Amino acid sequence: MAVILFSWSLVLLCFIVLELLILRWSNKRTGWTKKRRSRTLVLTVCTSALLALQAGLVYDLHSYYQGEIYGPSWGESVDLLPGGTYQTKSLSNWYTAEYLDLQLRDWSGNVSFYITDENIPQNMYEQRDCSQYCRFIFRLPYLYSYAFVVANWTIGLHNPSQNESIHGLIGIFIFITEGPFTVRQVVLYHEWPLVAILTLWVYTGFSMRLERSRRLAGQVQVSERPQDGGGSTAQENPEQK
Repeated sequence: MAVILFSWSLVLLCFIVLELLILRWSNKRTGWTKKRRSRTLVLTVCTSALLALQAGLVYDLHSYYQGEIYGPSWGESVDLLPGGTYQTKSLSNWYTAEYLDLQLRDWSGNVSFYITDENIPQNMYEQRDCSQYCRFIFRLPYLYSYAFVVANWTIGLHNPSQNESIHGLIGIFIFITEGPFTVRQVVLYHEWPLVAILTLWVYTGFSMRLERSRRLAGQVQVSERPQDGGGSTAQENPEQK
């Protein structure tokens, strides 16, 4: 757990440092933080673009939450007539990021297992045969069936026998120690535009404050510098009184 959190914190830190280096390099070349018009243009364009990206990532993150079956555990008892088929409710799309641990137990005969995307029902994946007890560990193949169409995954069981009914148990389990951290990684990935916006505004504010401090320091140095010229009045050079 500590290693995973440290690695993602390091990635986030590297991202912030890289952005700061780019901002500093561009500011040195153009001085955009010193000019109000340039500063406003950069902040407006970059913030708008990043907010548009964030909106797309929010939609993408929401797609992970679709689906009804999600851990820590789920199970059902199934009876299949000869040649019959059973189909579960929709699987959570978090199983595209996390491993799905599926088990078939106590089956009275051979059963065929597969998963399918209901948006493209003719395509079946993970097709396998099982008898009595089987365990399958895998991830869902993809998150989107088509552009902007979120996949709708289900588990299918089929009785290949044409004269005997079969029955058994189907259950899904996830690795509790890994699942929450995988979810956290996905969520953090979908929030990088917000981090970029915050970094941009903090850098701009800091640069403006630093520039203001330099100007004040320069004005103080000029005011403390001795006045040149013999025609100075007593008011302009009190030390000559």
